Amino acid sequence: MSFSLTIVVLFSCFLSSSQTKSTPVADFKRIYFKTNPFTILQGPIPFVGEYRLGLEFVGSNRLSYQFMGSYMNKSPFFAVSIFPDTARSQAKLYEFPGYRAQAEVKYYFMKFKSDKTIDRALNPSGMYVSGHFSYASATLKTKRFPVPSTEWTNLTFTARLGMQIIYKDDFGLDGFVGLGYKRNEIFETDYQGNRIRVPLEDYVEDFFGAYLASPIKFSLGFNFALGLI
Repeated sequence: MSFSLTIVVLFSCFLSSSQTKSTPVADFKRIYFKTNPFTILQGPIPFVGEYRLGLEFVGSNRLSYQFMGSYMNKSPFFAVSIFPDTARSQAKLYEFPGYRAQAEVKYYFMKFKSDKTIDRALNPSGMYVSGHFSYASATLKTKRFPVPSTEWTNLTFTARLGMQIIYKDDFGLDGFVGLGYKRNEIFETDYQGNRIRVPLEDYVEDFFGAYLASPIKFSLGFNFALGLI
């Protein structure tokens, strides 16, 4: 009797195991690497290029959290933008180092159809709205001396509407537009270490200078996505 019972139990376990293996299981990646190599040409601060790296973490079917950090320095257009033709050779004597930190919470209100078998997929592909924060700082100075120097800072809070398309969990494109608040400031430090705030219009003229001084922030951009784990 015990032998027969043992056979029945083993057979039941075998059937249960077979059914478990045949059940489709989602294998979506939960972390995506984000970057945009084109920001090297121009970052959030005039005349500065941005080297951007970031990660997007999938929190649920609708939510994800994105964090980015950037190193900044002179853009390829630095010499052309600041120095006159006769003095562009002097541009190599200057540096414009800085950093940028970004944080964003995304809510995907419309998910795109997935090629997986589970409807409520964790793939962060679809239309989303988000809240975005960014702070950047960069200091213009000569390579030999820390002062005098000119520091630019950029603070923004933005509401965004975006669309992210992920292909087979491996590669994607994330595009967005946004509107919000910004604060750009310039501080000069002299040889004695005195730091004063100066008007933006003294450095950037015409319409662009007026836009930088305005508190209204408009954003338009994109990032590439690469599935990690």
